[in-house]
Amino acid sequence: VVQGWVLAHEWFGPRIGPARIGGANPDNGYRLIPVEHGASYRIDGRQLGSGPADVTWTIVANQGTSMTLASLEGQDLVVEADGRFTVTIDDQPANGRPNHLQTQRGALFLFIRDSLGDWDTERPNALRVTRLTPPSAPPISDDEIAWRAIDFMLRDVPLYYWFTMLTHGKPANRLIPPRPSGGVGGLRSQFGCYGTLRIADDEAYVIKVNPGGASFRDIVVHDWWHRSIRPDTHTGSLNNAQIAADEDGNFTFAIGPTDPGLHNWLDTGGLHETILLHRWQGVARDTPQDEQPRLISEKLV
Repeated sequence: VVQGWVLAHEWFGPRIGPARIGGANPDNGYRLIPVEHGASYRIDGRQLGSGPADVTWTIVANQGTSMTLASLEGQDLVVEADGRFTVTIDDQPANGRPNHLQTQRGALFLFIRDSLGDWDTERPNALRVTRLTPPSAPPISDDEIAWRAIDFMLRDVPLYYWFTMLTHGKPANRLIPPRPSGGVGGLRSQFGCYGTLRIADDEAYVIKVNPGGASFRDIVVHDWWHRSIRPDTHTGSLNNAQIAADEDGNFTFAIGPTDPGLHNWLDTGGLHETILLHRWQGVARDTPQDEQPRLISEKLV
């Protein structure tokens, strides 16, 4: 079980550098488990505290995590009364098995996102993976590792260019209304609203959104390279446990480099051009159309 998309930190001695790409969410615990199509795995999990606000498990077929082959949403995860659960992975259909993911040809790894709202009570789930079948291929050589690294980098160039143009290729200060993220390689139970903002020191971009029936929500400011503003030094992100609601139950945010004196202020870290992403995650499938995520208003002031 490998952790990724993190700030610089120490882990049992070694110093690990920062690794935040692709619109990383500071409230997510990101972890990867390599899987092989044709092999069988069992993942034993346990909730710590109240567990995450939302958790998603996706088997993906590319390093950029945009090709989803199978998914298990938090609203479908079966958890025992003591907080323990088991997830199985193999190349067969579930056939009544709960918490099962079926691999397909091209599967690379299981991508796990534990989304935390209230950091005082919520923790990423504890996980242990067991491979139930022996490896079907010999260990790869250093030359093969190098070739795969080059191949991954080259194949990710068009993907990340496309992701970049989702925001940079649109007019500034005009957000794309909320839409399901599954169509752009994101979570299938997630809606996203995003765009590029240009804001002067004496300006703020003010948006108003609805709750959207989501179990987890966050709004995050990113730099030009889709890296989130450092959460240990700036309030560049707010989640559902941190934001304050308007009197009508909706939410108003002000984004800019200067604190306007509002609770729901997103600090751009001194940047005047930034990428904004608002996620509604864990949206129930039966959410009525008029209650689904919605951008009510937006204005540069």
